[in-house]
Amino acid sequence: MILNIGCGFNKIKGAVNLDLDPRCNPDIIHDLTKTLPFENNYFDEVRAVQVLEHIFDFESLMIEIHRVLKLGGLLKASVPCWPCRNAVAGNGHVRQFVPETFTIYTNPSYYQPRMHASDQAGLFDVVSMEKRIADVEGDDPPGAWITDLNVILKKVDKQYWKDMDIQKSLKENVFGCFYCQNELVIQVEDMDRIIKVCPVCGEQYEIIKEGLNL
Repeated sequence: MILNIGCGFNKIKGAVNLDLDPRCNPDIIHDLTKTLPFENNYFDEVRAVQVLEHIFDFESLMIEIHRVLKLGGLLKASVPCWPCRNAVAGNGHVRQFVPETFTIYTNPSYYQPRMHASDQAGLFDVVSMEKRIADVEGDDPPGAWITDLNVILKKVDKQYWKDMDIQKSLKENVFGCFYCQNELVIQVEDMDRIIKVCPVCGEQYEIIKEGLNL
């Protein structure tokens, strides 16, 4: 099932089309600054086309989108990409977007130890991210007026990143604790299973060598 937030008049047949404006006759009239009126893990996909740039509390909405998506569900979003003129001149635009606006919601290990990880880090993984330059007559350079950032993010959980880090770290024989980033050196030769306990935070890891292509 698809949730189409801020649908406007661009409704999707068969989806739940949600908008604040009753003039576009959505399936559900709802303010996106409020909690989404759905149960956890309800939708396979959420669409947000030229919507997120209108939201002051973007962080809370991303958490809500994560909540209503099923594990593995997709967020497909399109936003104006800074520094194109449309990103700042568009009617009702209250924030600008660059690719890093979304990647802060992805792999939490990327931010440590260089900076404190965002509380929202690890909610999604990036499936695809691309810029689309609109063909506007007289636009010099191309994309100066309209450039969109199209992203597809997949809902994941912390175990997903934990497993990804384990697989990568096993190959390097160095394992950073997912929660506190304390560096642990481990030996994987001739072992089918390793149990490690982080001496800093106490997090326990059971690492299975089989199937990791080591």
